[in-house]
Amino acid sequence: MGFRWTSLNDMAKLATLILFIVIGTALGAVPRKPRGVGAAKNLPGHPDPFILGGDIVEGRKYPGQVSIRLNGDHNCGGSILNQDYVLTAAHCSYRHSIIQLTVLSGTNNLKNGGTLHEVTEIHVHEDYNRADSWHNDVSVLKVEPPFEFAAGGVTAPVNLPVQDQDTPIGANATVIGWGRLSEGGEFPDDLYEVTIQIWDHDECNAAYQPDEHVYPEQICANTAEGNKGSCNGDSGGPLFVNNQVVGLVSWARGCDEKGYPTVYTRVSSYRSWIDHMANP
Repeated sequence: MGFRWTSLNDMAKLATLILFIVIGTALGAVPRKPRGVGAAKNLPGHPDPFILGGDIVEGRKYPGQVSIRLNGDHNCGGSILNQDYVLTAAHCSYRHSIIQLTVLSGTNNLKNGGTLHEVTEIHVHEDYNRADSWHNDVSVLKVEPPFEFAAGGVTAPVNLPVQDQDTPIGANATVIGWGRLSEGGEFPDDLYEVTIQIWDHDECNAAYQPDEHVYPEQICANTAEGNKGSCNGDSGGPLFVNNQVVGLVSWARGCDEKGYPTVYTRVSSYRSWIDHMANP
């Protein structure tokens, strides 16, 4: 399935989005863009946050984590669903072809080890709307060759919440990825992790008003002091609570600015859709 415009209002929203980008640039906001994709866009809310204030992951603690590569370079994170499919954000695959995308599995280091998989199918949520707070920012990719699972192996599927499962406010959460370690810094080759907390949805929405709207299908997380969490290179990567992927890195203002939590796609809102795409 692919993205579709739902009305002429979407075109108007896109025009408004472009205006906000220009304003954000003039104000010197922090760039937020997928690596290697176009010019930096400085709008609060542009997707593709990276790991900030974290630690290197030791061992195969996260066997479901994969690197989604665009034209051969790491671009986004993803999670193994089963032997054939990967879960990621829609903006990581939107308007890309299967020729442009590959998936690297089975390694914490982007330059050593792992298995490279071709992408044979791209399924972007049919109601994905990047002009409206990146609503429905979820996609599923099919890969070839299939992932190989074994007891204690280097790859394994992740655990997902059931449809509409709630995640408690204040719960400790872990986000992982290969994104920049500081604003404007280098991209690491090693996988990083950091612990943050789930935010109250209404408080998160209020923080982004009036420029953006945080939908019920989105979940927010950060620390009270800021400067920890996701921020460029980790879009689509998982947010774990109790060993379940409850969120997918989607968008935020700046780089984990205090008072502006990262907004994640709420996985439990899409569990039925994910199952349908990954189990045809």
